[in-house]
Amino acid sequence: MLLSCKDGEDVHPFWYMRVVKIFHVFICHLGSAPQVEHTPTEPRCMDVLWVHWFGLDTDVQGKWLKKRLHGVSFIPWDEPGPFGFLDPAQVIRGVHLIPNFPQGWTDSRLPPSIVHPAKDRDKDWESFYVNW
Repeated sequence: MLLSCKDGEDVHPFWYMRVVKIFHVFICHLGSAPQVEHTPTEPRCMDVLWVHWFGLDTDVQGKWLKKRLHGVSFIPWDEPGPFGFLDPAQVIRGVHLIPNFPQGWTDSRLPPSIVHPAKDRDKDWESFYVNW
């Protein structure tokens, strides 16, 4: 989970995602475009998380006073931004996701993909409860 970059009274303070892969890439800065001569810098290692974003489930709004956990579900593949890259330094902590068992499994949010763990046979839980 990481801090949300949205402000407001009714805005949930965190964003949630599943880490798909961790990449360690070497990068070299070549300089800005107007320069005629590009002099690369020394290669530096950069860690990057490839993530599958969750959206907050508005049907399962958890609150302390309601004694209910927040609900999340994967952003569908045909909507903008279901995947992204993230700096590991932005991650606050890991959370425990509890499948919403009554809603069951679905394959409608993502077609067969390398993103699914092999044991899940190209399916995901329809939604999860966020347990910190």
